[in-house]
Amino acid sequence: MHLNLWTGRWTLILSCNFVVIYIISRLAYCFITDFQQYNAFQYAAC
Repeated sequence: MHLNLWTGRWTLILSCNFVVIYIISRLAYCFITDFQQYNAFQYAAC
């Protein structure tokens, strides 16, 4: 019983971390693509 409770807690922690990592990776991806587009725009403006 104690082991199941511990496993459930770890599963909850891992799933929460996965959601946070997913959100951060999506934001980072958007930021990186925007940054690349901005660099391309600056290069074209030159």
